[in-house]
Amino acid sequence: MRKLIAILISFFLLNSAFTQTLIIKSSLGFDTIQACVQQQIYFYGYLINGSDTLDAYWTWDMDDGTQFNGPGLDTVRYSFMQNRGYRVFAYATYNDTTFTGEILVKIGLDPEFSGTHVDLPNNQNGICKGDQVTLIGKCTDTASWKERPVSLYLEPFPFQLSQTISYSNAIERKDFLVNQTLLNPNHIDSVGLLIVQSNSQNLQISLTAPNGKTIILKNFGGNQNYFGDTSQGSNGAKWYFWSNTASQTINSLTINNQQIPPQLYAPDQSFDSLTGTLLNGQWTLQVRDTGQNDLSYVLGWAIYFDTSIVADTFKYTNTFNFAQAYWNGDNINLTVNGQASAYPDTYGDHRYNFYVQDNFGCMHDTSVFVTVEQPDFSMDKKTVIIGDSVKLQDLTSWAKHHYWDFGDQSPQQTGETVYHKYFDKGKYLITLTAESANGCTDQDTAWIQAVPKPIKLQNYNVFTPNGDGVNDVFSFFIKPEDKITAYNIETIDGKIYDRYGKVVCHWTTPEQAIKGWNGNINNSKIPAAEGFYYYVIIIKGKDGKKYPPFKGFIYLHR
Repeated sequence: MRKLIAILISFFLLNSAFTQTLIIKSSLGFDTIQACVQQQIYFYGYLINGSDTLDAYWTWDMDDGTQFNGPGLDTVRYSFMQNRGYRVFAYATYNDTTFTGEILVKIGLDPEFSGTHVDLPNNQNGICKGDQVTLIGKCTDTASWKERPVSLYLEPFPFQLSQTISYSNAIERKDFLVNQTLLNPNHIDSVGLLIVQSNSQNLQISLTAPNGKTIILKNFGGNQNYFGDTSQGSNGAKWYFWSNTASQTINSLTINNQQIPPQLYAPDQSFDSLTGTLLNGQWTLQVRDTGQNDLSYVLGWAIYFDTSIVADTFKYTNTFNFAQAYWNGDNINLTVNGQASAYPDTYGDHRYNFYVQDNFGCMHDTSVFVTVEQPDFSMDKKTVIIGDSVKLQDLTSWAKHHYWDFGDQSPQQTGETVYHKYFDKGKYLITLTAESANGCTDQDTAWIQAVPKPIKLQNYNVFTPNGDGVNDVFSFFIKPEDKITAYNIETIDGKIYDRYGKVVCHWTTPEQAIKGWNGNINNSKIPAAEGFYYYVIIIKGKDGKKYPPFKGFIYLHR
């Protein structure tokens, strides 16, 4: 939204020959205007002498570091980018005389939105597609801004002086009345300097007023003393102040080779000569050090005025209509008391803006993001050996229930982390169905390949079926890794013979082979005799390979 702003302020300045009037006009009224950040504002200026408009040279100071100037530049268009107050000055120069006008601009302030959030658990990164999420908007009832006139400037880093490098820095004041001048030099309360320097004879300190008049606060000369604690380097800087109310100058001190006491001193040139200068503008402090090997650092300076001459503080407060605040974004319902429900239905980040209007008519907003999170799970291997376990873990932050389909006709499992074995080679589609606390479901899938393991039997040649629970059974598939081998057998024909060639145990399935021989004849209750036995195992693997017979001897020891 853009508004055309015209501000009308009239300033009458008397001249010995005629009366001239500076007019800055606008449709919104006088002195102070209210606007919104980034709102386009037009300012119009006129320098009028009777019925004539004078062709002046114009300078516009927008109070944010931006200036416009040029002949005939009586109109400017500008947008303020920060939520604060501005003192806009217009200077019209005609026949070497400059006329000044000021407009106060109040830009609608942002409320504090820190309580605005999405109602999700801290450990939940997003939501299920189409699920409900609650947006909670909060803002303060008021926001205030107060002008803080600049009286103090501190250097970000110590400024080192030398014979060739002097110090100069300005403090700009804009908070006095337009065209207000210094009527009483004692209204400059004091001027201060934060400094450390090893030889005061080599130092000159001066102050320049906005009208260009310069006075010497401390001139070269005097006894050889030092400012601050020079043993501490730049960290030893101390404050020194000058005021018309003090009686002794620094150069008149009778001490020698000592630290100058950090206190109030009289300037070498009185503040009296600054009488009549404009108070608004740049006050500049300069420091020169002519010593070749002086330790000399400036860390900042200050200028303070009597509070009796300072204009009323420029300040204002905005109020906010929370009752009419609202949320905006994808698939959202009505806002009630700052809250709304949203149902985003596409993956990714969704931005939701919370809007509130101030008493200037400006809209202020803050944003939250809601991520629609696609289900996701991890698996510790993408290719698994038949009979081995694959570990699956649901990584979906919003999932409260987890349902797993392994694609092999096995029963469905539940749980955030599950393990599964495949017993036939092939490619299987694993499907995770994640369910939120609200019952919203979504799926993720991934393929896994089950591959056979080549058959290799470990020969365990002694067993002791004595019922002690140790080595009671003869099997090639006792250890876990050997059982995986068993799961990779397609068919098996395994026979164990006694020394007479009689079959005492016969395996026809991998399950029987895993169970093994318990030392009884053909699974009867008749124990086989102690001694040597001969086995022959014929295997076809799930890799399709028919393996040569596995043969060998075992010893049954009781």
